[in-house]
Amino acid sequence: SVEGVDADFILSLTQRGVVPVFCSIMHDGAGTLLNCNADSVASAVAVGLAQREDTELVFCFEKQGVMADIDDPNSVIAQIRPDSYKTLLADGVVNKGMIPKIDGAFRALECGVKVVTIKHSAQLNEDSGTKIML
Repeated sequence: SVEGVDADFILSLTQRGVVPVFCSIMHDGAGTLLNCNADSVASAVAVGLAQREDTELVFCFEKQGVMADIDDPNSVIAQIRPDSYKTLLADGVVNKGMIPKIDGAFRALECGVKVVTIKHSAQLNEDSGTKIML
């Protein structure tokens, strides 16, 4: 399993109908609280679970997905693969906070997560957003 992710415990909760919620506040072991990137926490949990079960990772944020034009809500990029990602980076379409989100998505896929999607939280149960694919 992934270090620090107790997949057996998490699965025991979900099998009982409990939805676990993971906080992105961590500690250094000496009492100092640290703010960890929530996408990193979600990715680590997904990778840990992927060792035991088919796992899908969904990053939710305020947009409909990764946008070709940040000002056009209808410009969702349906899928991003490593080659198209390089182009999107070079053209400046993907920048700032979206870079670690997509980098984390590729790492999760490489570690066994089956599907990674970036979408708006209101569309959680819809087939929408941007699929990150290898």
